[in-house]
Amino acid sequence: MKRSAKLRPQPEDATLNIRARSARNARVVVDDILGSLARGGLKAGDQLPNERDLCSRYEMPRHTVRKAMDLLERRGIIARFVGRGSFIVNAAAGDADTPQAGAANLPWSLAELTEARLLFELGLAQLMVERAEPRDLELAGECLQAIGAARDWRSFKESKYAFHLALVRAAGNGFLTHMFELLIACRRSNAWARNLPFTDGLDLAKSVCLQESKAVLDALRQRDAAQAGAALHKSLMRIMVSLSVD
Repeated sequence: MKRSAKLRPQPEDATLNIRARSARNARVVVDDILGSLARGGLKAGDQLPNERDLCSRYEMPRHTVRKAMDLLERRGIIARFVGRGSFIVNAAAGDADTPQAGAANLPWSLAELTEARLLFELGLAQLMVERAEPRDLELAGECLQAIGAARDWRSFKESKYAFHLALVRAAGNGFLTHMFELLIACRRSNAWARNLPFTDGLDLAKSVCLQESKAVLDALRQRDAAQAGAALHKSLMRIMVSLSVD
């Protein structure tokens, strides 16, 4: 399906659009590394692949990968050494301009955050359909695989966040992506106020999540905004109902 003419970049905006896409793609690399830290795949002291290997892994140009490494270094998460490479030095580091930095101990309930998602994500379905590129949908598919492979509640939830964030990024609006990152940070802060060391019910939760998420992704692949919105609505309403049950 061709993009709407009104959404096509104008010549005078070409440089801005290239920069915006590079920034968005850099965030994909950053969030993937942060997600690996959260899941325990990476830990302090581990060495990251070199830039060439990262470019190959993410199918992104070197300047985009370098921008991602710069951001991770500014946050104090990695340190780079000439001739040695990049190493994880602080898996828990962050800075004041990240969504997570301001999200701790906020008073909003899970029901309020889910209600916000209902308004937010459904409104983006049309943009997702019009602007999603093949790589965006591939990344979302990889997140589904991570959901299926999750062995505990934390990795399951982080994979769910990554899936929905990948869809929002596909809409191609940096401001709305930042707002959704804040929403996820609030959701994460609220949820992780409780420890979830057990795995009771995890297989059922994964099965339901995979079925619902696959329906959303299939609709986006078919460029069907109405069906994608309906699938998102069904999933979020199920969550809302579950939160209302004592």
